[in-house]
Amino acid sequence: MCWQQKFRCYDSHQCHERSERMRAIWAMRAAGLKCVALFAPFALVLVFLCSPVTASLQPFTSNDAPIQIVKPSDDHKKLIVDEENIKAISQIKGPVAVIGVVGKFHSGKSFLMNQLMGKTKGFGIGPSVRPETMGIWMWGEPLKVKLPSGQQLSLIFLDTEGFAATNVSENYDAKIFAIATLISSHLIYNSVKIIDQAEIDYLELLARRTQLFALKSQLSKAKWNGDYLHDLLSFPPLLWVVQDFVQTTVDNETPTQWLHRLMEAHSRESEEYKISLLDVFKSLECHTLFIPAVRRTLLTDLSQASEEDLTAEYIEERNALSKKLHEVLVPKTKNGKPITGAELNGLLRVLVDAANDGSLADVPSRWSAFVDRLMNSAAEDCAQIYISEMNALQEKHNNGPIKDDIFVARHTEAEKMSFTLLKQLLHGLPDALDTANNQLTKTLDNEFALRREMNFKKVKLF
Repeated sequence: MCWQQKFRCYDSHQCHERSERMRAIWAMRAAGLKCVALFAPFALVLVFLCSPVTASLQPFTSNDAPIQIVKPSDDHKKLIVDEENIKAISQIKGPVAVIGVVGKFHSGKSFLMNQLMGKTKGFGIGPSVRPETMGIWMWGEPLKVKLPSGQQLSLIFLDTEGFAATNVSENYDAKIFAIATLISSHLIYNSVKIIDQAEIDYLELLARRTQLFALKSQLSKAKWNGDYLHDLLSFPPLLWVVQDFVQTTVDNETPTQWLHRLMEAHSRESEEYKISLLDVFKSLECHTLFIPAVRRTLLTDLSQASEEDLTAEYIEERNALSKKLHEVLVPKTKNGKPITGAELNGLLRVLVDAANDGSLADVPSRWSAFVDRLMNSAAEDCAQIYISEMNALQEKHNNGPIKDDIFVARHTEAEKMSFTLLKQLLHGLPDALDTANNQLTKTLDNEFALRREMNFKKVKLF
């Protein structure tokens, strides 16, 4: 036997039919004949080429298991390429496609990838609250896929460490997202139950950071780019998958229409720092999946769920997802030309090196961006308090001349009020408070000088 690939059957007729095919193939294999077997698990057409060749020409036969290609450092701040495991990528001949999945930890990414590969036991799934996947993993045996165009390629599935885990920094999340995005030819963002504003915000921030990271990576002294211009900056298509989705969309919207409406509404509300995923990724679609099982024991640990345990709705929507991915699947390219496993290996090394050398450090994190906005807003609002107090003084005097001692006294009182309020707004943020104090001081000094000069002129006139 050459390839030990398990296929799920959805009814007894299909099961019998596939069993007969397999017997015929193994018989041909035993006879030393070259054979091509066509199957369609989950509507994804896979082409397996079997021939009586030596094991050295089939390097993935013994790797039908997940392997870790990038792991975190002990302090979980840097990423390390696994030199032994990454050899599996270099040995892939011909065009390569990569489907990567990202998302929050314990959102079902690994289970989703196992389902897309047609495996009950695949990437690690755990019932505990601890994150199961660390770094970046690939399935060691790429699937041989024939595209609708007739092109054949090796399909790699990547599983990644989840975002927002305890004791993991946002900068580390950004590294995982950036590498997974730029190495994939198709990216899946996985979420659970619903798409909320916080998740859109976080994904848009990660996308913005990845854009700058891609530029820094391209400008670095990387070995992968034999020429300066290549499509490293090009983001792959993004498919947002919402698992455990039991709601209904508005006015019979498709999931993609629903997602686009949320994105457009978000952009209109955020004009001052507008960034949209619709402007970043080549395409942006959404697909929903029903609850995979109904028994609590299975939902707690889906690694124990067999095909017969899955709900009919989930199977139908999962199959539709596989079909959708197959229809849009394309090889990873460089300058428009498909790359091989060796080139993909080189790209992965470039991205990991760039992530570790600080290419992401200069991009503001979500927290620092929030603090900056809070600081600027606080300084502006406190300046407005001062302006309102001084305007009230002028209105009290019918916009006429004011004795200088009264003018200065009100200035001092309004200035004190503004700085007291600023201190309250930025309590616990000493660096931001220092910067905002300087900003507010300049604003109030200029405002006071202009108003006092105008008041002197009024005094002279009267």
